[in-house]
Amino acid sequence: MRKSFLKCPETVAAHSYGVGLIAMLLSDMKGLNTEKVLRLALLHDLTESIVGDLVPGEVSENEKVRREREALEEILFHLPAGIRKRYLELWEEYIRGGSNEALLVRDVDKLDMALQALEYSRELGDGKFKEFVLSAIRDVRDKEISKFLEHILSLIGKD
Repeated sequence: MRKSFLKCPETVAAHSYGVGLIAMLLSDMKGLNTEKVLRLALLHDLTESIVGDLVPGEVSENEKVRREREALEEILFHLPAGIRKRYLELWEEYIRGGSNEALLVRDVDKLDMALQALEYSRELGDGKFKEFVLSAIRDVRDKEISKFLEHILSLIGKD
């Protein structure tokens, strides 16, 4: 088992909670369907419990989605068919960015990653996590979240 160089690396559960909390607040502020946003936030990385965190470059995007879909089907297998179908459809909506709610959760996922990168950067006293924030800036669509990401970027390496 590989040891982490971080004292307390973030868990998938902590990440999903952070995404849910931030997305709930922003959804309420933007007048979106917050119940849907919370469902999307809870489901968005559930597959990592089986496939792990597949980072860009490890596998193609199509392969990543295929593995994650198989994992989600495995996780949901024993649920009633209607619930299983609903959760799978919500997860697919998140993957596609098929609604304003899904787009918000996708952006908040990147924001939470950037906040974690800032925390890791501060813990280790270097700017090596800057690339995570830069990738978030490239991917995020929401202007307010983009401004906040720019601020996070300015903080990395200043401590």
